[in-house]
Amino acid sequence: MISLRLLLTFVLALSISVLLAASEKSIQEQHSIAYKLFESDPQTALLIGKETEKLAHQQGFEVLEANSIFIQAWVYKIQNEQGKRFLLYLKALEVLEPVKDSDGEATSLYLTLMRNTGVILKEHFAYPQASKYFDEALEIAERMQDYKMMARIFQNKASLEIEQHQHPQALTFINEGIKQARKVDDQVLLMDLLNERGLVQIELGHLDAARENFQDLIQLAAKRPDLIKYVGLSWQNIGYAYSKELKTEEAITSYLKANDIWNNSTGYDYERFMVFLNLSESYQISGDMKMAEAMGLRAIDLYPNVDLKPDHYTVFDVMSSIYFAQEQYLKSHENAIRYREENEKFLAFQDEMIKVKDQYKMEVLAAGFFVEKNSAKNENIYLTLITIISSIFTILLIAGFVRQHYKKQAIKKSILDIYSRDLPA
Repeated sequence: MISLRLLLTFVLALSISVLLAASEKSIQEQHSIAYKLFESDPQTALLIGKETEKLAHQQGFEVLEANSIFIQAWVYKIQNEQGKRFLLYLKALEVLEPVKDSDGEATSLYLTLMRNTGVILKEHFAYPQASKYFDEALEIAERMQDYKMMARIFQNKASLEIEQHQHPQALTFINEGIKQARKVDDQVLLMDLLNERGLVQIELGHLDAARENFQDLIQLAAKRPDLIKYVGLSWQNIGYAYSKELKTEEAITSYLKANDIWNNSTGYDYERFMVFLNLSESYQISGDMKMAEAMGLRAIDLYPNVDLKPDHYTVFDVMSSIYFAQEQYLKSHENAIRYREENEKFLAFQDEMIKVKDQYKMEVLAAGFFVEKNSAKNENIYLTLITIISSIFTILLIAGFVRQHYKKQAIKKSILDIYSRDLPA
């Protein structure tokens, strides 16, 4: 028996396909439906994106066509199909290229696509190309005076530098982002940037400056109950700064303050995981192996809720060393094996990311888009120059004809004057 969802999908597809003479409004209505279906029914949203792309293309609605492509790309983002999403972003950029400066909506969408493409390239380690897309997006955002987007792009550029261990440049970009974020009423964005500034300061060894930054952040966030997360993060990061100086007691005190925040809040599994891991490591350094074990076990309980990253699966390495110190060699061995298995999974994932980049020729295509873009720009410049030169040549030619005409008239007049003087009275 055909399911109700399948039937509805078929009816929806049929209703879209018959709109061969679709109006701009009808396509916009279909887009609104697609956006609402991202979480509940992404496949139908994908279908709407494909069908409205055709209709918008037939009607010559470039912005709506690009929006339709963007909808498809967003579905692939949900499904973690990064290669397909990347190609669709480039496709949408090509559609918008001729009209990106025609109106605000086209420019805004073009800006979003440039930034999103840069993010994908960064995630797949294509750093030089990612930087080009971020720079282009930043230029557009500056022209539009879109301060919020400027702050986000500076945040992206900082992240790019952090991944390449260029922390001084990252700090410069973060400070620029903070300046822009202060111009708009987006406290979450500002808090994110302040938090990242403190973390970069720690990496640079500016520990006092980092702690001062986090104390300021606590003062700001404490005024808003909805921003309590940043109070917890700040105490956690202050503890991390103390741990860098091997001030274990101060670190534990700060971590426990962070833990109090998480205990009085719902959610925040990642933050809970990290504070338990940090406490486990700190208690281990202090020699309190029982507390180190207890905190490590609480972190492991939350491990399924965090991403596969070395900073996360190190919990098994920590637990292995704690059990070894307690002469519980079997448990130590089990955790050592688990650490190795998680590391192999991570390396396989990184290899898969590189394969996706190579399969979709991300660097080549990303660079190709800029080459074509610049070629089109140069072609327009050449056409303009040719037009100007042709106009000047035409003006000079006409001026020459006019001058020649007046010269001929002057000669003719002189001849007539001479002739008239020679005639008998």
